[in-house]
Amino acid sequence: MKVSDILLNYLLKHKKLPLPALGTFNLTGSYSLSEGDKRIILPAGSVEFVLDPATPEDPELISAIAAETGKFKPLASADLESLILQGKQLMNISKPFLIEGIGTLQKNHRNEIEYIPFVDDTHRQESDLRLEEPGEAIRFDNNYLKPASAGNSRSRNLTFALLMLVGIGILGSVGYYFYQQSKDAVPTLNEVPVQEETVRQLPPPPPPTDIAKQTIPVTDSVKLTPAPLVADSRMFYVVVEHAKKDRALKRYADLREWGHKVVLVTKDSVDFKISFPIKAPLSDTARHRDSLTRFFGRKAWIEIQ
Repeated sequence: MKVSDILLNYLLKHKKLPLPALGTFNLTGSYSLSEGDKRIILPAGSVEFVLDPATPEDPELISAIAAETGKFKPLASADLESLILQGKQLMNISKPFLIEGIGTLQKNHRNEIEYIPFVDDTHRQESDLRLEEPGEAIRFDNNYLKPASAGNSRSRNLTFALLMLVGIGILGSVGYYFYQQSKDAVPTLNEVPVQEETVRQLPPPPPPTDIAKQTIPVTDSVKLTPAPLVADSRMFYVVVEHAKKDRALKRYADLREWGHKVVLVTKDSVDFKISFPIKAPLSDTARHRDSLTRFFGRKAWIEIQ
């Protein structure tokens, strides 16, 4: 069963659906089944969304995902968190985050997350269909970006492929940026460039004569001054994940597959940390930490070894 179907069934059963670090869906009305394919249809206005980045993980929701998918709870929790992380990344590039059967989350022109309820195609007015813009939100099947079904049209497949290329390009750019940051280390003493200067040659000294009568010509000279060294450059780590073994291994594999140059560290084979190694001046640690915090949508921190 798809994770999106599990989320819809959980909302129908418990009347609420908390998504960690995002917010909560509340079911305030009743629902019905369509006559043709027995699909669940939520009437307009029957679902509301309350935005709250401090929403905690719901143990009952994790248990439901684990029971339906046959996975251990840590893997079920990782699947849910990956789904939410991918949704945030889509919203950050102005793309809609679709949860099938419930609706869509996306950012408006004020950069605020808003909820757009799901509308069944069979109940739309013909005028609404004429005014609808082409294209469709990205769907999530089994927690990964895939086509919604084998019978999609060629235009839908082309749109999906273009979105995948854009996402890969963004991830590649971020990875290349941090690679360049670690590669372009501060030069050593032998590599410090010397400012290009010109020294005028002094004329040869005159023969020994009466010093009182001798006038020595003076010419201008420029002193060679090496460029200043940055003395506080060293290796530090920006930690973006702290988890148990199963969760950490899966997140590490995902980040490496997406092109991120991350490392996995543990001291007791129980708790693991995933971090970006960066070689740069220590004065830049806050900038790297804040950049990764904004990109991943979760707090990162600095560790210096």
